[in-house]
Amino acid sequence: FLDFWLSFMAVVSTFIYMAAIDNASKRAMQMGVSILTALLAENGPT
Repeated sequence: FLDFWLSFMAVVSTFIYMAAIDNASKRAMQMGVSILTALLAENGPT
């Protein structure tokens, strides 16, 4: 599951990077995604 999640997040991060959003919002989104990924890894849904 985590492999799928990481590849999915790579795609989402690319879209966030390419989207016309200001840098603060991009950083906030990617920070939220990073925290979510860390929580998933910690709780071990693999």
